[in-house]
Amino acid sequence: MIVDVLLATYNGEQFIENQILSILMQTNDEWRLLVHDDGSTDKTLEIIKKFESVDSRIILIDDGITGLGPAGNFMHLLKYATSDFICFCDQDDIWLENKIQKQLEAILRKDNSKPQVVFCNKYIWEKGEIRKYPLRKYYRFSEILFQNGGAQGCCAIFNKELLTRMQKEYDFVAMHDHLLTLCAIMENGINYQNDRLILYRRHANNVTQIKRSFLERMKKKSPLIEPKYYRGIKAFYKTNSEYIDQKQKREIYDYLYFPKANKLYQLTSILKHGYSIYKSKTRFLLKWVIH
Repeated sequence: MIVDVLLATYNGEQFIENQILSILMQTNDEWRLLVHDDGSTDKTLEIIKKFESVDSRIILIDDGITGLGPAGNFMHLLKYATSDFICFCDQDDIWLENKIQKQLEAILRKDNSKPQVVFCNKYIWEKGEIRKYPLRKYYRFSEILFQNGGAQGCCAIFNKELLTRMQKEYDFVAMHDHLLTLCAIMENGINYQNDRLILYRRHANNVTQIKRSFLERMKKKSPLIEPKYYRGIKAFYKTNSEYIDQKQKREIYDYLYFPKANKLYQLTSILKHGYSIYKSKTRFLLKWVIH
């Protein structure tokens, strides 16, 4: 059973070779690596073409379309996915050798006549040190709406039914994995496995926060609602409103109205839906008070 692995690249020469090597070393060798580059100016394309020339499973989609950004690049790749199961792949991670095998086994245990995604756990690799990362599980919109992001796409395997939901016409997509998470929750098809199957690399290109007091970090690290994710949820709701059940609709409606509402309405929504950030209601309340 072939798994389509979607790799979106941009100026990744420092990491891309190790990532592709980790895919080549997979215990399950039934995969296609579909690569789309967003206009790299370094040696990324040269490295990809080297691997493409020696392994027919590696396919560079050279269609001349660039400047899409991370979300647009991955969404563009979805057009080329034809397999029953699909994985997103970041250019700067390393996959453990049994990632595809373990994730395929996990999703095959689900009812794949319906939309399904399985997110695995991961390690963080930073400055030469490997740390365990807690697996946070989200099942309801109220747990993810204020997250300003979704479950990480690099940890996902999803089926063709869920791919179809993602390929609808959306006015805006904040991030590919944000949309993936929203679609999976809408369909009650979001699943998790505790296996740690990737090394998620943090490196010099990540934005580093200046040390501040706890209250300053709570206030300045990110707003309660980031505009691009608000816009993404609004577009998601517009496209899928007829398929979302009434309880889910209320959760999303109250979120979309939240910035315009007075404090009393906001507090009522918080108590009603139990909003949280990183699974913490206390953290959400602190951030709400500060903002």
